Amino acid sequence: GAVLAYVVALRRLGPRHAPAGGPPASRWQVTSFLAGALILWVGAASPVHDIAEQYLFSMHMVQHTLFSLVAPALLLLGTPRWLAELVVRPRAVAAVVGMLGRSIPSLVLFNVVIVVLHWAPVVDLALRSEPAHFALHLLLFSSALLVWMPVASPLARPGRITPPAQMLHLFVNSIVPTVPASFFTFSEGVIYERYGAAPRIWGMTAIADQQMAGLIMKLGGAAILWGAITIIFFRPKRSERLPPASELKT
Repeated sequence: GAVLAYVVALRRLGPRHAPAGGPPASRWQVTSFLAGALILWVGAASPVHDIAEQYLFSMHMVQHTLFSLVAPALLLLGTPRWLAELVVRPRAVAAVVGMLGRSIPSLVLFNVVIVVLHWAPVVDLALRSEPAHFALHLLLFSSALLVWMPVASPLARPGRITPPAQMLHLFVNSIVPTVPASFFTFSEGVIYERYGAAPRIWGMTAIADQQMAGLIMKLGGAAILWGAITIIFFRPKRSERLPPASELKT
């Protein structure tokens, strides 16, 4: 659905709204958006979803990592500015994005969502109710889009913050998830009863599965965020020097 809407928007709306003289979206943007959509499909519709819901908490953590730290960034990077401006044109949407798409509000919101989504009654609700499961995943994905906006926003406002601020933003975002991750890794008992009682597959005990989930949350998430920090740090800086005087027009 997302891919179809994206393609239709590029073909039908692009000629009217994209800057003149260029394509509606660059090859990099199209590739990035399609990669993000593929990651969403892997987490929501491939066997990853069923394994995460019925068997392994560690696969649940893989799913959440894809929904929060991979797909949102790729989708934002793949959205041209003119299309993003059309999406946020409704006043309500613009107000929410303008208020929550900034660094501090988005960090607070995203990390609160992360903590709430791993509260035992909420996990139990998600495993018992498919509508609740979908709604919680939508909440996770939406808050992740907002927390990636200071780094990958296609909009002018709220736009991307400076590279040093982006690196600090991503570093701060890597701190809070280490708290529940530590509980998962070092707990001697099973935290979530439904995963503890789930049929065992791949020879993993419930405790090993829980420990693996903690490692994925801590090390996997940190690898993605620190990878992004490294890319920002080594990304070539645009030259701000003036052209030679001979090239200046009088």
